[in-house]
Amino acid sequence: MLGSSNTMLAVDIGQFSVKSVQGKFKSNIKFTGKNGNYVLRQKSQIQNEEQENDVHHSLVPLSSKKSDIFTAVALSDVITREIEIGREISAFERESAIEVELSELLPFSLDQVYFDFKEIESDGEETSGIRYLVATSRRDIVDPLTDSIFSFEKFDRKRNQINVDVDAYALGRLINSIYSEEVQDGTVLLIDIAHERSRYYFYSSKGLIFNREQQIGGKYATESIAEIYDLNFEDAQLLKHRDEHDSEFIELVVKPFAAAFAEQLNLVIDFFEASGKADKDITKVVLIGGGACLNSFIDELQSLISLVVEMIDLSIVWSGGNPENQDWKTLSANYALAISLLTDGDQ
Repeated sequence: MLGSSNTMLAVDIGQFSVKSVQGKFKSNIKFTGKNGNYVLRQKSQIQNEEQENDVHHSLVPLSSKKSDIFTAVALSDVITREIEIGREISAFERESAIEVELSELLPFSLDQVYFDFKEIESDGEETSGIRYLVATSRRDIVDPLTDSIFSFEKFDRKRNQINVDVDAYALGRLINSIYSEEVQDGTVLLIDIAHERSRYYFYSSKGLIFNREQQIGGKYATESIAEIYDLNFEDAQLLKHRDEHDSEFIELVVKPFAAAFAEQLNLVIDFFEASGKADKDITKVVLIGGGACLNSFIDELQSLISLVVEMIDLSIVWSGGNPENQDWKTLSANYALAISLLTDGDQ
């Protein structure tokens, strides 16, 4: 992807906000935020009926001329299947052959879905055919995302092509770039703490090996703040995102949120260990998403579990970043998925 000379635009339409990243990228994965080579934009408080307007707000400062556009659907909205196709089938006939196999595996008809496929290794097993990983997502999930982008007046379907990725695979490319040693030696658990739900993705040298989604996110803390301090939701959000909080706030809000999150995390790890896919120990827990940005949350979470917990550090792939700076950490957590959509790799 990053070998393109065109402007590249990533749009992350999340549970609570739209994040967009635009830049011109020239080599490999590393790119720079200096000299105006990138633009970041975020619009918060998505409501379903207002998603289109929020996407517009996020894209307003961005140029669209010859832009390659990238967005993503969540893995929970995707059905993946492994399909084996005979080696005698030509490349020209391959897609039709996969369609035939796929039609027998899905709970709905092919005209209701989009699908893509990729050849995968056979894990040392001898097979008579070629194995493919096929990812499918319903059109009624994908179309609202792409339509909300194309409805922006600067874009049109003739000039701009939208590439739809899967969040877990895009983030896997980012994990391979930043934590290459950790995924070779063990398992990296990436947690995207979004507004209402958190997604748990386990990566090893084999790629994505396990995933779960739990009903806990940043909204949990916001609602606690609103109740404790008698605030409306918007004011509670503002209080939550302050750079510093007093000891009372940490005691009443952060610690209970961390405790509830640690309970969910331990439950997910139990599922992982029972899945039969935990052949290597978890070496690191990496957090992204707006819910991970609550001041002192990581410290409190770390005190409750034995695993190493840290915010994702994009400074390896983004020149000029300072992993010790809190603003940089917040930016990294919020824009990790958008950045991952603009990275190459094998996921």
